[in-house]
Amino acid sequence: PATGKFVEALNVKKNTIGLRVPACDLTLDLLSKTGPLATSSANPAGMPSSCNYKQAAEYFPGLPALGPMPWKESSGLASTVISWESKGNWKLLRKGQIIPENIS
Repeated sequence: PATGKFVEALNVKKNTIGLRVPACDLTLDLLSKTGPLATSSANPAGMPSSCNYKQAAEYFPGLPALGPMPWKESSGLASTVISWESKGNWKLLRKGQIIPENIS
């Protein structure tokens, strides 16, 4: 379980955090310069995933869109979500475009 100010700010309903590994060269370049970033998902907790700019803008109409426009076309699939259960034991919570090996 995760605890502390970051967890409380990013995930008010649970004691977990999510780690995202992007498949976007622009994002990977930014992360190589900044290190890990603490951010929220592109949808409010409990709501369906947003898989493109228009859906994200509907969820967060007051936030400016950052980055070059138009955004690169996505696969249309939400991120794969896995949960660490114990050493060497991962559980697939949501199937996305990429499924790591040995995850069930």
